[in-house]
Amino acid sequence: MSLTFKSQVDVCVLAANYNNGIYLKQFIEGIINSSVRPKKLIIVDDASSDNSISVIDSFVNSGLDIVLVKLKLNLGFANALNKGLPYVDSKYVLRIDPDDIIHPSRIEIQYKFLEENRLIDIVGSNVAYFIGPETNITGKSKFPTNHQSIVQCYKAGHHGVCHGSVMMKSKCFHNEKYNQKNVPAEEYDIFSRLANKKHIFGNIPDVLTFVRVHESSVSNNMPYTTVAKTFKLREKLWRLKTNRLYIFKEFIARNAYRKYISTYKPIRYVYLITAVLMKPFSAIIRITKIAN
Repeated sequence: MSLTFKSQVDVCVLAANYNNGIYLKQFIEGIINSSVRPKKLIIVDDASSDNSISVIDSFVNSGLDIVLVKLKLNLGFANALNKGLPYVDSKYVLRIDPDDIIHPSRIEIQYKFLEENRLIDIVGSNVAYFIGPETNITGKSKFPTNHQSIVQCYKAGHHGVCHGSVMMKSKCFHNEKYNQKNVPAEEYDIFSRLANKKHIFGNIPDVLTFVRVHESSVSNNMPYTTVAKTFKLREKLWRLKTNRLYIFKEFIARNAYRKYISTYKPIRYVYLITAVLMKPFSAIIRITKIAN
């Protein structure tokens, strides 16, 4: 399969992989079938023990420039991404995880958005969560679209963009890198730091990434320690303290919502009600956004 007939845009796609061999074929084909061609697909393999390498190697003649960085030792998600950054030689870098699926127009839409909105440094989008086939949608995000509202999310200890949905100016990484010690709150950490450095954020309201929910996915597992770590980072980065009761309610709400999107069974609505009871004000805002 060749991409020579497609326009190339000044974008590198960056992904860190660990034992996602079962999903990699669909992931890479999604990049190949995009409406425009990225400059490179950079995959950092974090010492996978499955067939990931052979799947990636099978695309050597696809016409897509794939840079495979093989780590001999498992360094962790954030460190793996940092190992891929030196290979980025484009104006923009697009982040996506290899167990997710890219919308065919995502690269083109986000590239055009950043080219037409030069003041914005980081643009995300909404995402759809799915189980099994990507048509089995269990939920969709509703991220704010303007910079001020996105920053307010981080100040409140929440996410203003989805990490796997962003395209950003490569210069954002010149002085800021991922921090492994903050995994699995590394995205809250780096985006809060970038916001503090006055980088401008935006979100496209369309769903441009399909996030796979499965047993080992981050979207399906959120222990209390992750939420506690997020609010500890909030205090460090934004100088805003949070009491333990609020953190515990956040843990119950976030965990319940993840259980809601990770199943089709009727019990999912019990999880949804639990999330709403823990955060009724946030639920009202979300419903209002959907209605509008």
